[in-house]
Amino acid sequence: MIWRIMLTPFLLTAVSCDPQTDPPVSGPLASRFTQETPGTTPVQFAPDVFTRELHSSVVFSPDGRELYWSEMERDQIMTMRFENGRWSSSRPVTFSLPGGTGEPMVSPDGRSLFFTSAHRFKDSRGRYDENIWRVTREDGDWSTPEPLPPEVNNRVLHWQVSIAANGNLYFGCQEGSGDIFVSSYEEGKYQEAEILGNGVNTGDHEATPFVSPDESYLLFSRIAPGSDMADLFVSFRSEDGVWMEAISLGETVNSPVHELCPVVSHDGRYLFFLRNLQGDLRPHWVSTSVFLDLRQD
Repeated sequence: MIWRIMLTPFLLTAVSCDPQTDPPVSGPLASRFTQETPGTTPVQFAPDVFTRELHSSVVFSPDGRELYWSEMERDQIMTMRFENGRWSSSRPVTFSLPGGTGEPMVSPDGRSLFFTSAHRFKDSRGRYDENIWRVTREDGDWSTPEPLPPEVNNRVLHWQVSIAANGNLYFGCQEGSGDIFVSSYEEGKYQEAEILGNGVNTGDHEATPFVSPDESYLLFSRIAPGSDMADLFVSFRSEDGVWMEAISLGETVNSPVHELCPVVSHDGRYLFFLRNLQGDLRPHWVSTSVFLDLRQD
């Protein structure tokens, strides 16, 4: 008896199976894995599948048929696909670059995938800088990677990026104490990146943002002065477009160790993030009610 990743609409449950006797899974798919769905207490996600330390959260495609992540020990993005009724083994993506690839994020429409890489770019000291790249869907596969324009990549970037449904791009910048920026996508072009307001950015270190497709909320990690551990926060956007003062996800999610790299499933039901377990960052998940219920209108 072995464990197999299973996907069915709108529900995640634990399933054991025998590949010799069990019929293949069919039908429409959503984000469902080999364990019971979590409630408001975070649990480790698929510990039998993700046995290495990760450097990004797990990211599903909108249809639930593809999964992407990056590992600490491998300087490349890994993927699994649901093919012929079963999940494939993990393998590197087809668009890996010599300078490394990491921190994948699939756009809400599934047509683009953004990631970071130091390929081809050097700073004034001759060191390779991290930049944001993009691939798009072409005939069912991903295109040749292209870096985003200087309006985005002229910042000192690091780690996770996130894309709203309108194309606006959110990312963390290492300049100063560390802040979160947004580059608006207007008439098919990225605009000069702008720092978000005081509701999100403080004198602390803010990073690893995730924005909801409609830009109604922004999740991110924050390291307070004097602390070397990150916690997760959420900022809700007011009706007049202002990011309100961020709220800690509290002891329900945050612990004495790192929590970072938040990502919400495309159906909006589950929050995935990384937590430090015995020195390794491992994927966890929890119901999105842990932060949606914090909104005060």
